[in-house]
Amino acid sequence: GQIVNTAQVVSTQVPTPVTDTETTPITQTASLTLDKQAPTGVLTVGSTITYTVVATNSGNTTQTTVVVSDPMLSPTSTTCATLAPGGTCTLTGTYVVTQADVDAGQIVNTAQVVSTQVPTPVEDTETTPIAQTPALTLDKQAPTGSLTVGSTLTYVVVATNSGNTTQTNVVVSDPMLTPSSATCATL
Repeated sequence: GQIVNTAQVVSTQVPTPVTDTETTPITQTASLTLDKQAPTGVLTVGSTITYTVVATNSGNTTQTTVVVSDPMLSPTSTTCATLAPGGTCTLTGTYVVTQADVDAGQIVNTAQVVSTQVPTPVEDTETTPIAQTPALTLDKQAPTGSLTVGSTLTYVVVATNSGNTTQTNVVVSDPMLTPSSATCATL
């Protein structure tokens, strides 16, 4: 935070040095920035995606014990012992897409960086969109064999969630059957 500079003068007649010291203050700015880069492409349940989180020393002093963290990633953090001005500390981690992410249509993920000099977390949040394709298919299976008047027929009607999002309040119905409908709370 300062430059301490001492000058001296001597001569034949003044052999003992005469000194003068000047202290010039330097304003110290401890600052960190964070950039989290989100993956691109088509994401599905079970996709493993890689995030890169880059902390940069944007101040003019060396930072110590720089910790970049993201609780959703594996690994969850990395530590750089020192980080010179302009230097970077990078966390590269993976995340596996869940059904809850697809149902939400996005992954919202926040990373942070702290250091000894910047103890208040600096955060960056990335929202990674996931395309939702809700779809249902229906298959009705007719009975086989000989049919006569008065025969009781049993039909099987199967609805399948053929999309990538969880469906709710799915109602399968056929007015000719008894019972005429069935409801699935989630599918």
